[in-house]
Amino acid sequence: MAKTTNKKRKANKRRLLLLLLLLLVTIVVLSSATYAWFTSNRKVAIEEIQVDVGASGGLEISADAASWGVRVSKQNLLDADWEDTSAVNPTNQLPDTLANMSTYGNVVDGKIDMFLGTTTTDADAGIEYLTLTKENEVTASCTGSNGACGNVHFVAFDVFLKLDNDGTGEEKTVYVTSNSSVTETNNKGLKNAARVAFVKEGFVDLATYLDTDNYDLGQIQGATITGKNPASNQTDVFIWEPNNDGHTNAGKTHAANYYGLNSISSSSALPYEGAVDACSGIPLDYWNSSAGRTLDGIKDGSNTQVTQWNQCFQQVTVKQSTGTDHSAFELFKIRPGVTKIRVYYWIEGNDVDTENNASASDTTLTLYFSLDNV
Repeated sequence: MAKTTNKKRKANKRRLLLLLLLLLVTIVVLSSATYAWFTSNRKVAIEEIQVDVGASGGLEISADAASWGVRVSKQNLLDADWEDTSAVNPTNQLPDTLANMSTYGNVVDGKIDMFLGTTTTDADAGIEYLTLTKENEVTASCTGSNGACGNVHFVAFDVFLKLDNDGTGEEKTVYVTSNSSVTETNNKGLKNAARVAFVKEGFVDLATYLDTDNYDLGQIQGATITGKNPASNQTDVFIWEPNNDGHTNAGKTHAANYYGLNSISSSSALPYEGAVDACSGIPLDYWNSSAGRTLDGIKDGSNTQVTQWNQCFQQVTVKQSTGTDHSAFELFKIRPGVTKIRVYYWIEGNDVDTENNASASDTTLTLYFSLDNV
């Protein structure tokens, strides 16, 4: 296998001199039932996930850092075969169902801490409670609703970008272009709760990578970062909130009832808090000060009474927040060599637009990465 891999790597020591598109990822999500973080524990069925990758401007794309080309598909991600070394297996998860997730963006061992939210109701007291459960990522690539992918409710996958040396050795800026978007067919407001994150997991310089006799490919395949988040290190962890300027009437009502936000407009961009631990016993209207809720009864992931609210939620540092129409924005800077990036897509439960009326809607995430600021 090593000989075959080396041949592939040596055969791809070239530069692509096309102009615009670096990476295109399209994810189509079908919501077929009432969907809400706060009042029903429903899931969103994904009709189809399409991953279509293109490279240009001296960049190439790969699902395994060995076989390079101008495109990577969903099937490439599922078929990726990493070196039989100390590197972990590919863990590209493309499930058929999404559910309410929340995260502050903490990265531990290369994975973002993601928490699934479920609700219960105390009928006697008339109070709804939220329970957060840490959802671990898969240990081997999967798709559909069976097996490992039946237990995860957000999308995550790895891609590798190879930048050839143009003679200067200088780093280049990768942009998310103005064409990138999250859209939906029925305009129920689910698109307004979508989030996308990018984690720069590792890098190997071009000369080292091309030294096929001495470099262990498993080092970049299994590369991970840890102990970082968007607040402490935005050069490695990047959260994008699309459609921050869109709120339906139902979303505005939801904002008033659960968050005490009584005067938001359809185009208000709102800060939000993301989960940091598997807390339980959280009243759903805790964020509404007029409800008079306290920390009493709220437990952390160790089932211990919390003493500070930030043990459960903290305000998220969103690197880029855009409206429906937006200009290109800078994602990462990369140097000549191979860079590993993990991409996440989820529905943020602690967004005011995650409410019961956001249902029966196809949502499509389209990402274009380019070396050009367009």
